[in-house]
Amino acid sequence: MIWAPRVNPTKIRRLYRTARLGIYDDDLLQSVGWELYARCADIAMVADVFPEGSVPCPQCRTKVKRQINALFRKSVGNPHDSWFHCPHCAKRLLWQDCRDALRETPRCFDCGSVLQEKAARLQTAPTEERAVGAVSNKERGVGALSKRAYRAHHELHCACGKTWTWETYRRSIRTRVRLPCPHCHCVIRRPDAAGSRKGARLQSAPTGGRKKTRGQSAPTGERKKAHGQSTPTGERKEARGQNMPIGERKGARLKSAPTGERKAARGQSAPTGGIDELRCPKCNEVARHTTGYLHCTACGYKRRWRDYRKSLKKRDETLQCKACGHTFRWQAWRKSARSLRTGNPQPAREFVNKWPKCRTPQARMIQIDTLLQALHGRGALAPLFLDGNEERIRQMLDELAAQL
Repeated sequence: MIWAPRVNPTKIRRLYRTARLGIYDDDLLQSVGWELYARCADIAMVADVFPEGSVPCPQCRTKVKRQINALFRKSVGNPHDSWFHCPHCAKRLLWQDCRDALRETPRCFDCGSVLQEKAARLQTAPTEERAVGAVSNKERGVGALSKRAYRAHHELHCACGKTWTWETYRRSIRTRVRLPCPHCHCVIRRPDAAGSRKGARLQSAPTGGRKKTRGQSAPTGERKKAHGQSTPTGERKEARGQNMPIGERKGARLKSAPTGERKAARGQSAPTGGIDELRCPKCNEVARHTTGYLHCTACGYKRRWRDYRKSLKKRDETLQCKACGHTFRWQAWRKSARSLRTGNPQPAREFVNKWPKCRTPQARMIQIDTLLQALHGRGALAPLFLDGNEERIRQMLDELAAQL
């Protein structure tokens, strides 16, 4: 599929240079604006494919529905990876910079020392053989093996006694909210880590409900009623169904919900989001989704539901467009759209919605500047829109922000 190219930064520099002099070159504005519009439209289109499961045809861009789309996640993440300053050295950085620095130069999370790589298979060998093996691995390991295979046979050791495998270390980097600064190596906290958890707790219940829970705005009688202390005994028994005959209570429980809902509540046949039936990867018979697992009753095959979903995302699939009859493969399309994927397509969607409504050169300049400010605030997004390496794009956006 042919995607819109990234925008040349030279045009953007020229546009801002003339705008600083009070001159709005409408031809240049139209050229830069519609190039950004085409790129933003492609980014927004790719972002909608994975939660919706509708793939645009490479020929006519008509959306083709995938067969396993309902097993994909229903919402797209919105990571606001914004700029912040290190409280120790005052350097301006992204949280992703802290993660990337640890992947290149791993450090201990406790003492901050640089970790040393050692071959895991040589830990039980004698001292002389271990020394010779470490030298030979260092000389030929990276050249003979891929980086991933090399790290699979090595562990990370610290002088304080901590030991990690590369896989556990990488997983720990993704989940930690305290990481060392890549410049001064002092431990800093992720800026939005505390606020996100606090906001989730505050939004989990209405304001009045939270206050009543703490007992700050509810009268004494209402609080007693909330605990069931002022409700008559008969009413409480009726509410619990204790004054009904045993047979009626059992019948009420059995008839209270349809069969599918009761099974879903027990986690035995929870709906999979609109899929008629699941197929076992081993025998191709009908399988069912139990709590956290995919289970086949025919051959006894059992697999974690999370791993099964990942395998479906990687599974190839032949798709055919009903409008033009073009046939294409899912993995080929997915590979072609790799450079357009992002977890935060909101700036692109806003530009696609607002750019066609601009009627004057001033309005067009304001809309382009709004998009570039959003990319400047979240530096990880900028290379998806602008041509060039990440460092030069950051430098250009810093210069443009200082000019206006």
